[in-house]
Amino acid sequence: MARAILGYYSLPKNSGLLGNIFDSTLTEVTDPYDNFTFRVDQVVSENNRFFVRGSWYDRDSHYNDYLGTEASGVNFKFISRQGVIDDVHTFNPTTVLNVKYGYNRFIRGQDQEEDARGFDLTQLGFPSSLNSLTAEDTRRFPRFDFPTNTILGTGFGNEFRPVTTHSLAATLNKALNTHSLKFGTELRIYREDSLFTSNDQTGQFIFDNTYTRQNSVSGTDFNGLQAFASFLLGYPTAAQIVRRADYSEYSKT
Repeated sequence: MARAILGYYSLPKNSGLLGNIFDSTLTEVTDPYDNFTFRVDQVVSENNRFFVRGSWYDRDSHYNDYLGTEASGVNFKFISRQGVIDDVHTFNPTTVLNVKYGYNRFIRGQDQEEDARGFDLTQLGFPSSLNSLTAEDTRRFPRFDFPTNTILGTGFGNEFRPVTTHSLAATLNKALNTHSLKFGTELRIYREDSLFTSNDQTGQFIFDNTYTRQNSVSGTDFNGLQAFASFLLGYPTAAQIVRRADYSEYSKT
């Protein structure tokens, strides 16, 4: 199994334990990065006018693809959509009605590379029975942890989280002699959903020096070498498959 896993690490670029990092100077690549806003004002009649405003923002970035394989690389998204409609109607010189609606949707998404999604674990030497324990839409290149050297790990906290807000308000302003009266109502709806596809749901394997240290005293595991030796031998200290619950929250005021 360890040999198969190592096949997903590129050939060493430099000497030393960290020499298999394909390019440690990689910068974040952002494409696209769009931000637009528009507004339209309209005079319907002498007594009525309204405006519409809309905004959208897209950021799609790619970073940390040190190995150039399914074992590394993060795709990160920010997506925002906003809209406002504001209508003002004048009934007479002393009575004005303002009705407005606002919409806001923000999505935060993080996932592994496309070739790591739906990953077939049998390519790493795992049995097909393990592969079938996780649904294909959640299955990813698995997580390998080296507590004494986090640089070597392949842990990803993947999540798709949209947040949506609706707001509707109506306000009636009435001037009465020397007084100004205001009546109105407002309704707000909030919703947040989250879908987790972190790769510990495919399998998390922790390697330390439990089986490779020289005696019962842990001592110093220089740069994680003893932990990495456990990995080469295929002896994880702990292994688990995590099951995370997706959630949906909804409220209105």
